[in-house]
Amino acid sequence: MIVEALILGLVTNLHCVGMCGPLALALPDSSTSTMQKIGGRALYNIGRVTTYSALGVVVGFLGAGIDLTGFQEWVSIVSGAAMVVFALHLLFGFALFPALDGAISKRVRSPLQRLFRSKSMPALYGIGILNGLLPCGMVYIALALALNSTTVVEGVFTMAAFGVGTIPAMFAMSMASTTLPTTWRSKLNKLIPIATLLIGSVLVMRGMALNIPFISPVLNAHQPAASSCCDTP
Repeated sequence: MIVEALILGLVTNLHCVGMCGPLALALPDSSTSTMQKIGGRALYNIGRVTTYSALGVVVGFLGAGIDLTGFQEWVSIVSGAAMVVFALHLLFGFALFPALDGAISKRVRSPLQRLFRSKSMPALYGIGILNGLLPCGMVYIALALALNSTTVVEGVFTMAAFGVGTIPAMFAMSMASTTLPTTWRSKLNKLIPIATLLIGSVLVMRGMALNIPFISPVLNAHQPAASSCCDTP
């Protein structure tokens, strides 16, 4: 699942450029050297991964609790189905959570504006943290994936892996003065719904416990183990 999250993050790169690229390009800059600028941009991206990891604690805790109560299969099916629905949203363009996205954006926008007035290293880290809270369909997908975690640690690493996967493009954008060619972004954006559809389908199959190795294993096998010939009565 951690590998799936990393792949999701990598596939999401140019989507991130399109959605958060302008914010990355507008980061405050008081650096006096290239190394200082690299350090500041690294802190910004570390801030984003910090937020994703913190969200991983929450969904990992929920996933572990659900696993303990024996409903992990249903969580896998529901979250996978949600990812499939989101993939269809990406393909056909209907709105999912406009009211929720608007409310979150309103609460995050003001602190972001204050941090942009500062040019300190902590401000760049803070911008990254708040950037991680901005509404993003791909983050929702990663959270749905992490909800299948059986431990809090797995939830954290799943979300952290997603965040790490998004770093290459976002770091490049934060260092660049111009955006990547629109044709590149358009090509990768076409892969996002396909990758989402595939991952969601795998989660649905995993929840169905079809006993297919690596794809749909039995998550909660409550059947008693077969008795050995040497067992005592």
